[in-house]
Amino acid sequence: MRKSKFLIGAVLGVTASLAFAGIASAAVLNQTFSSVASKTKQDRKVRGAVGEFKTDVDTTYDAVFSPAGAQTVLSFDRAFKFNPGNLDECNPASIVAQGAAGARAICGDAMVGQGSATLRSTPTGAQTLPGVVSAFNGVPSGGRPVILLHTDVAGITTKPILTGTLNGTVLTVSIPPSPTVITHFDTTINRVKVRNANKKKGKPAQYYVMAKCNDGNWEHSETTTFTDGSTKSASFSQKCTKKKSKKKK
Repeated sequence: MRKSKFLIGAVLGVTASLAFAGIASAAVLNQTFSSVASKTKQDRKVRGAVGEFKTDVDTTYDAVFSPAGAQTVLSFDRAFKFNPGNLDECNPASIVAQGAAGARAICGDAMVGQGSATLRSTPTGAQTLPGVVSAFNGVPSGGRPVILLHTDVAGITTKPILTGTLNGTVLTVSIPPSPTVITHFDTTINRVKVRNANKKKGKPAQYYVMAKCNDGNWEHSETTTFTDGSTKSASFSQKCTKKKSKKKK
């Protein structure tokens, strides 16, 4: 009888530990990333407009959709330059709980791009929630440019705003806590011309995103840190073409 009880207890113990292991196995399986400029022909030394600049991040989970992302750091090639110039600035407080149309009406003059998102409810990811992304030039933080990624998610009243702070060519994006996880997020920065207070006559026009092609290749990377402290990284490479140098007369 004792042996029988011991055997039953052992089986239950193993079953419980396996079930617990199944719950604990919740993890991010993979992450892919791309950043593509539509205009790849650039001067070797002088930066020019890159046209549209689209960034995609896709995250693959196992059966348990956890943990959520807390921060994504995107490191763009050093040939790039981000310059908000004298663009209008959007105060995030003015677009809280606004839908995409409302946010764009309030901060239209500060809008630099748009995109889309896919979120899954946690912990099982049973519900897929599409989102509309609006990118705005934000109020600088510590003298550094800020980009606000306002996300209008279907069925969610509070519209998440992901805040990105630029430090040279490194964009650090803070992801607010949410009962959802992001499985897809893309943003296209448009060919936005900016005004510079110190613009000199004869200088080329300035744009929000500019780049040069000094070595024939643009290398970008990203790392996402999740709420459990784990990280996933990915990289992306795009070829660029060097413009022929103009012959001096």
